Amino acid sequence: MPNRPAIVLIIAFCIIFAGYNAAQQYLSAVFHSSGAEAVAFVSLSIIYLSLAAANFMAPRICRRLGLKKSLFFSSLAYPVYIAAVSVSSEWAIYASSVLIGVAGAVLWTAHGTYLMKVTNEKDRGFYSGLSFSLLNLGSTLMVFGASFFIEATGRSVTYAIFAVVALVGSLSLLMLTVIKGSEEKSLSPIRLVKQKRMLLLVVFIFSVSLGSGLMAGSIPVRMTDLYGLSMMGRLAGMYLFLTFLVPLVVGWLLDRHGIKAFAYLAVISQIVGFALMLSFQSVLLFGMGLALLAYANGSYMAAIYPIITVSFKRDVDSAMAIRMTAMSLAVVAAIASSGVVSFFIQGIALIIFSLLSLVTLYLFFRT
Repeated sequence: MPNRPAIVLIIAFCIIFAGYNAAQQYLSAVFHSSGAEAVAFVSLSIIYLSLAAANFMAPRICRRLGLKKSLFFSSLAYPVYIAAVSVSSEWAIYASSVLIGVAGAVLWTAHGTYLMKVTNEKDRGFYSGLSFSLLNLGSTLMVFGASFFIEATGRSVTYAIFAVVALVGSLSLLMLTVIKGSEEKSLSPIRLVKQKRMLLLVVFIFSVSLGSGLMAGSIPVRMTDLYGLSMMGRLAGMYLFLTFLVPLVVGWLLDRHGIKAFAYLAVISQIVGFALMLSFQSVLLFGMGLALLAYANGSYMAAIYPIITVSFKRDVDSAMAIRMTAMSLAVVAAIASSGVVSFFIQGIALIIFSLLSLVTLYLFFRT
């Protein structure tokens, strides 16, 4: 029988992030059209920096409120942020950026903890992969669908639609079953991150997140410079499709074949993928490199929740929070470096970092 609490959570997140990710995807474009693109970049930077900082208090909030309340109340920040963009108030956007960063830390900590508590070792990988797969699919469909009406309706109406979609997802969380949170005696994120095993895993998380962060920064620019805007759109579409398909397939497979192989394969795929993108300008080989990068990201998404759950049983919520901190810092680093250093230097740095993460993964699984 399907796992009802897991399915409700997965569908709710799919709807919330269909609205929010579409709003974020169009953010720089709509502000660029009015000559205020700096607002978009400042907003995104505030979100990720607030998210990184707030993760250290997120587990305590989840334990106090309980996982269902934490999920519901933190999710309301997403339609609030989208609504702030729709009214075009710069200070409202910045204030809601802080709000969504803090709320996002609580939301994702509660998401990972709840999903892992309502699943077991036989289906944990499947539901983890399904969660990220449908989230990516919903976001892709919303971005594509909005392309048909955004110019006709304008920013205010379009973002009002995105806000309503996100709000529907938030309200869906009220159908969740109440379950107990993490143990009160579990370690705080500050204490957990000092442990050797957690530090080893952080290198892996940061490495793969850095690769996916470059997909939001310099990779689309590189594709446009090499092949033009239309080909960039096709390659990006392939990447998005794979980030939907890969978590679903890998999540199902790792329940049957274990976690280790897929963790290693994610890093190796990222190394080979970037090597292809750096070495060749052929659209075919560059596309193969991008496909391997999509595989690395999708495989990581399916595997990271089960890895955390198996490795940090009592401290799952704190480990989930540390994951989000490492991911946020990696995305900020990727976006910030895109305007400072060349794509070649970024790629070489990422390959070196990925090779290091292979070593830390080996040590992690041995301890």
